[in-house]
Amino acid sequence: MSQQELLDPDLLGNDDNLNDLLAHSDGLANDDRAWPKMLADLIAVNVAELKEDGFEHNEAWRIAKRLIIRQSHFLGGGMVYLPRNDKLKKALRDANLYHDFNGHNHRALMKKYNLTQQSVYQICAEQRQLFIDKKQGKLF
Repeated sequence: MSQQELLDPDLLGNDDNLNDLLAHSDGLANDDRAWPKMLADLIAVNVAELKEDGFEHNEAWRIAKRLIIRQSHFLGGGMVYLPRNDKLKKALRDANLYHDFNGHNHRALMKKYNLTQQSVYQICAEQRQLFIDKKQGKLF
């Protein structure tokens, strides 16, 4: 599965409300006290990560604000569960395993991820269903 298949064009599409928010994001304060607590916390995490990757403070803030605005636009208003610790590790492992899957390399994946054949088949089936559900939506 390619990275292109994982990208959803709707996330970067033309949405006038989102585009307006993003167009005005540079004018928003680079101060987490100006944001609701949850958004401020998310911005702070993004700023810290961007600065660790070498971005200057103001550029990190600019990017972090845009990321949070986009995430809030698409995820806001609903319950969002973010896995952590072991559940996060498992979710990332499963996504990586499925990314590495080519339809014929079950044995190599068993060895690489230290899993049983049954587990590899199960993870591939679950990840494939997640991919299909994301592309098609739930029918029922």
